Amino acid sequence: KQKMPLYYQFPENYLQNKDRLNVEHAAGNTEIPFMVIHGTEDEIPISMAIEMKRWNTNIRLELLPGADHVFGARHPYSDEELPIDLQIAVNYTMEFFRD
Repeated sequence: KQKMPLYYQFPENYLQNKDRLNVEHAAGNTEIPFMVIHGTEDEIPISMAIEMKRWNTNIRLELLPGADHVFGARHPYSDEELPIDLQIAVNYTMEFFRD
């Protein structure tokens, strides 16, 4: 139930910088290693993560079965332990930075 308005400056800024902000171009042409972690139950279609992998085969793609957009977390988070999906995402992230 967050209110996240997009004011007119957002599309104006995008139009002024659309070449620089082109995700396909940036992802496809970077030589910097990066990883995409995507839950299969995310509201963002999984096809978008798979397409990024097609743009650059060096992208590390990790798909988490059953995970949602926030990997089971919520705000505010008051539990002592992370949700299992978020813990898996954290483990993938730590592994990625170690390699």
